[in-house]
Amino acid sequence: MADPIPSGGAPSVSSSASWRQWISADLRSYWPLWLIVSIALVTRFYELDRVPGVQGDEAWYGVQALDLLHGRGGELRTPTGNVPGLLHGGALVLLHSLFPPSLWLLRLPALISSLAAMAGAYAIGRRFFGPVAGMTALVLMACLPINLAYARFGWDPSQLPLLILLATYCALAGRRLLAALLFAFAISNHPSAVFAGPFLLLAYLGVQRDRLPLREALFRTALLAAVLAAAILLALMLSAGAGSYLDASKSLVRLLDPFLWGQLGMGFARLLSGDTIYRYVVGEGYGGTGPWIDLATVLVLVATLVAGLVLAIRKFDWTVAGLVAGWVASLAGLYIVAGLWTLQPGLERFGFALVPVTVLAIAAVVGRHVEVERVRPLFQPLLAAVAIPLLAGFWLCYLRPLDSGEARPKPGSWTGPVDPNRLAVETIARAAAGSAGNVRVIAGGWWIYWPPAHYAEGKPLKIVNADGRVPPVDSESFRSGTYWIAYGGGPLGQALAQREMDARRWKVATSNRHNYLQIWWTPPPQAKAR
Repeated sequence: MADPIPSGGAPSVSSSASWRQWISADLRSYWPLWLIVSIALVTRFYELDRVPGVQGDEAWYGVQALDLLHGRGGELRTPTGNVPGLLHGGALVLLHSLFPPSLWLLRLPALISSLAAMAGAYAIGRRFFGPVAGMTALVLMACLPINLAYARFGWDPSQLPLLILLATYCALAGRRLLAALLFAFAISNHPSAVFAGPFLLLAYLGVQRDRLPLREALFRTALLAAVLAAAILLALMLSAGAGSYLDASKSLVRLLDPFLWGQLGMGFARLLSGDTIYRYVVGEGYGGTGPWIDLATVLVLVATLVAGLVLAIRKFDWTVAGLVAGWVASLAGLYIVAGLWTLQPGLERFGFALVPVTVLAIAAVVGRHVEVERVRPLFQPLLAAVAIPLLAGFWLCYLRPLDSGEARPKPGSWTGPVDPNRLAVETIARAAAGSAGNVRVIAGGWWIYWPPAHYAEGKPLKIVNADGRVPPVDSESFRSGTYWIAYGGGPLGQALAQREMDARRWKVATSNRHNYLQIWWTPPPQAKAR
């Protein structure tokens, strides 16, 4: 049974007619912000099929979908020990049943999920906190660089914002059982969603306290807490390594060290500003402007916390106070339980679950404070002043360096006019045309194995993962010889270059002339004997 909806904020009626009226009114009143959102939409679609280059993890999901689709089984655990998410995996199985393998296909579920998360953030802000909050949530979800980047990554963590926002909507609407089920589904999608639990709980408590006496509000919240606890136990069972995070001694050290708390604030600020994802994918962040961007982001977060406290004390707005307190509790829980490594470049997916809760906390605070008439004229210019630099930074620090070759990212992010991994597979397929039976292709490790394995579906190629080792050239007799794919200058390419053998070579260029894929072909033993 649903709990009553609080009377504060926007009307509780949510008919389709009401939504049409609200959206129409917001389009007229806030058209400059909608224009910014439209630019963020275009940014999500821009060169999605090649920028950045395909990640090994993305291709892993694609190969699993193909294996399931063609009855070849599939892995029951991701490489990090988690259960593959049903939402992302199911979407890939459906898409691969309709279309041939491509990088666009791998990223389409993440793109759709990102667009839906923008709509979900707007719906929550608009319904429960008014039009200003709705527009704030929409613009931030659209323009935050971490959201833009994860809309272009085809893996489970990209689905987290949508699932957490859906659970939050249900919690604020008093649908505690549905909120708990969606929270459990989010955890099954990626265990890091567990850290959004305190936010859901305290947001729900705030809603109930605004409507009901404290005792009854606490009782209803306790019921939700029991179901959320069961969902957390589910996370511990589904994630093979979840228990390794639970270390009471390390948690106590983190709790008592003020210097580490300061690092937490800075690390989370960099996650939101995009510096973290830029360092991971592109290889460098904001450069000399980084400290100023860090300072500005920290000030926004501190202002949100202070403004939330003011609302709680002066206006007794328990719903907003619950969202702000839940945001702080979730961030503290992430830090105390798991540590600062969850915000490091390459591991930021573990902190990504807290991005939507941060957006909602900021939106709720802004929505309540801008209700003051003398502040309202400043709302659009200030929000635009935040959103436009974020979009510009994503173009200047992420898309352009990758597209033009100005950056030298890690090999898994290399790209070119056409995805180099796809070109490598097509080059081998053309060179081996007419060969009898399968053509053996040895790839030099994890990151360079899975993309060709995905693209090779339906071609007579047998992709083998060298897994950091260099197999003997004649370890298996294939009549067509053996093809090798390696990163230019990588261990496998260097090892092959040092051997005295008959071989042909091809080079697959990328946007940066220093980065390339190298293809070798060694003839079969029978050919050498003759």
